[in-house]
Amino acid sequence: MAKRRSLVSIIILTHNLVDITLQCLQALVKNSNYSSIEIILIDNGSTRENTRKLKRGLSRFIFDHRLIVLAENKGFQGN
Repeated sequence: MAKRRSLVSIIILTHNLVDITLQCLQALVKNSNYSSIEIILIDNGSTRENTRKLKRGLSRFIFDHRLIVLAENKGFQGN
């Protein structure tokens, strides 16, 4: 029986930095050969336009991902 790989969750927090966030995701795809990855992306109160761009950019990637959109910036620690 083949050994199952553990799921690795990568959490990325972003605020109005669509281009850098998408570059980060591209680097993860390019440089990882680990197949059991999920990306949890937290949009921390970005503008509507930046959130739309982020959603469009995410559609290019085939890995499992979740986008959590916060209505307001909660800060790094989420207070």
